[in-house]
Amino acid sequence: MSKIFREYIGVKPFSTNLRDFPVEIIKTNISEFHFILGFATEEYDAQNKGTGVFKETWNTRAFGPEAVRNLKGNNPNVKVVISIGGNDTVKTPFNPVEETIWITRAVSSLKVIIQKYKDQTGNIIDGIDINYLNVFHTTNDTGKLRFARCIGEVITQLKNDNYLRIKIVSIAPSETNEIHYRNLFWQNEANINWVNYQFYNQSKAVSTLDDFLKLYDQVSRNYKPSIVLPGVSTDKLHIEPVDKMPREHFIAGCRHLLQIASLPGVFLWNADDSTIPLPNENKPFVLEDILQSLLIG
Repeated sequence: MSKIFREYIGVKPFSTNLRDFPVEIIKTNISEFHFILGFATEEYDAQNKGTGVFKETWNTRAFGPEAVRNLKGNNPNVKVVISIGGNDTVKTPFNPVEETIWITRAVSSLKVIIQKYKDQTGNIIDGIDINYLNVFHTTNDTGKLRFARCIGEVITQLKNDNYLRIKIVSIAPSETNEIHYRNLFWQNEANINWVNYQFYNQSKAVSTLDDFLKLYDQVSRNYKPSIVLPGVSTDKLHIEPVDKMPREHFIAGCRHLLQIASLPGVFLWNADDSTIPLPNENKPFVLEDILQSLLIG
């Protein structure tokens, strides 16, 4: 089975470490390498309600249409995905002004962003990634399913737009919001291709290989084993003061799953932070190299 490696990039809009896609880290014999651009983030009104009007927050000089065209033209195994949401504070949750209005604005504004990225053949953005960390909801059943209804409709409309040619849809759940993502997945299973599960965002550290394997088994049963991608982070926010997903356990866990043919791929958060070597390393992107080598075998 072919393996996939995915990496978020551009998620630190004021980062000076990356001025272009780091093509040197792409292994040509990895089946698919996905760069996930973060983020298309919505605007909020005075009542802290999401308007559904999305704007790019990544560095469009470094990761704009020309850079994506060059990247994909020179690297046939690379795909580029736009991540939606991304705000990690309680002040910017998924909390739409009104469902119908929000969906209409979201689809329209996301189309505008996607259509900036094109060549002579049309759109060159391959997909979208849903990455809201905080989801506001009321306690009644209708409120609990609002995320699934709204995001599900946006996914459906974008994926069914033949002009856009969106082929890949992923979702990025974590422990604190998984119920919303699980509802979204099971109501839209046919339109969701990958689950980027944030192993680095657990309340309790994944401190042993056994912890890793138990968590992966649990997440796989909540979704589908063939599409669950475990994620590890190089972001100091996830490593200090406590590393919630130590890389040695992540690597060992992935190696074990590959040995029993149970791992479709992995994702990494994020390229911006990976440019800074750890104290015991003398070059950037060490973890990217290790994980891709594992997947290739």
